[in-house]
Amino acid sequence: MLDPSTEVPNYKRRLTLTPEQYRLVPVQKGSIRRWGGVAGSGKTAVIATKAADAITRGERVLVLTYNITLRHYLRDLCQQQFVGNDRNLLKSHLTISHFHGFLKVLIAELGLNVPETSVETQPKWAMEAVLEKRQTDILKHLQYDSIFIDEGQDFSGDWLRFLKNIYTEQGELLVMYDEAQSMYEEQGVWIKEPEEIAGLGFKGQVGHLSITHRLPNGIVHQIDRLSDVFGIDKRLNATSEQIDLFTDIDWQNVEVNANRIPLIQEKINTILEKNVSTAKDITIITMNEETGINVVKAFEDSAWKVSHVYDVNETEAESKRRNEKWMFQPDKDRLKVASYHSYKGWESSHVILLLEGIENESKQWKHMLDALYISLTRVSAFSNSRSFTCINNCREFDKIGKYFE
Repeated sequence: MLDPSTEVPNYKRRLTLTPEQYRLVPVQKGSIRRWGGVAGSGKTAVIATKAADAITRGERVLVLTYNITLRHYLRDLCQQQFVGNDRNLLKSHLTISHFHGFLKVLIAELGLNVPETSVETQPKWAMEAVLEKRQTDILKHLQYDSIFIDEGQDFSGDWLRFLKNIYTEQGELLVMYDEAQSMYEEQGVWIKEPEEIAGLGFKGQVGHLSITHRLPNGIVHQIDRLSDVFGIDKRLNATSEQIDLFTDIDWQNVEVNANRIPLIQEKINTILEKNVSTAKDITIITMNEETGINVVKAFEDSAWKVSHVYDVNETEAESKRRNEKWMFQPDKDRLKVASYHSYKGWESSHVILLLEGIENESKQWKHMLDALYISLTRVSAFSNSRSFTCINNCREFDKIGKYFE
């Protein structure tokens, strides 16, 4: 389940990296490196290119992320960057997974009696069980020459220490991260803190991709206007200062109990009528499960095809939600609906954020800032029409609207 499919009929042309991105591609054999990058700077493209090149050389490669939903996107990008005729190498030499899913595979391969739920709640205990078993039962196919980590800011130092045990040092171990998109306070910025990185094996200064290539200038300038609200430096450097005539940015404050479905439908109709776009170019981002389910049901009842990450039958089964995330794919002619957590690393021409309060009011402001920043940075410049719309029904957030005028 973790290996990428090679049955793709039409391969896209290999992406051409910028000089800033390309300097990361050559392998530093046996190294353990970390490299930061702002939103849209090409971190995932660098990983896919390094993975494809390593596989071409016959290396076994592991690509890990925190998000389950990124599996298909990473798979497609690695296929796009692969040069060569032997596509079977992708199937036999590339493993793509989110960290907890990969840990479950190791447990299954080693025949360990570790409850699946403990992997999510007590990963440290599960990792120790794997390492103890491997001391007496080393499996060669569980070793990787290169390991590439995307969205590394959401990992922990303990996870990297664990992964070092399956790294052969024949290739490279590289962690790509964006400090501004860290959502999990308990993880901390472990990649840079001296007490956290002790023993990890990082060498040299932290590198950084400083220029965003994917975000429209209108979005870059909007994020700059919100810098005081975000409270930390989330400013971005764009490739051009040309006036952006193609990006529409809109903020709507509505009543707490307002039905936002008609507003979403109106916005989508405007996008489809005025712009050369299809449903697959539009993503609705939510802040909680209930809202996501309601949106999915409303559009499916209206005969829309929807790709989403929610358990619409509300079985409260974690496995059901996980399966929906596994099936979440790019390049499908479907309207996409996802939580802001699950949509990290993705991109769309048109993003609609449903901003709202959460039950834990002490964390409400942080969740709002995370959702707003991540949603803004999902808008892609690579189309002739793009937009960001926020439909907010939380009174505490009304005042943010003035930054969008």
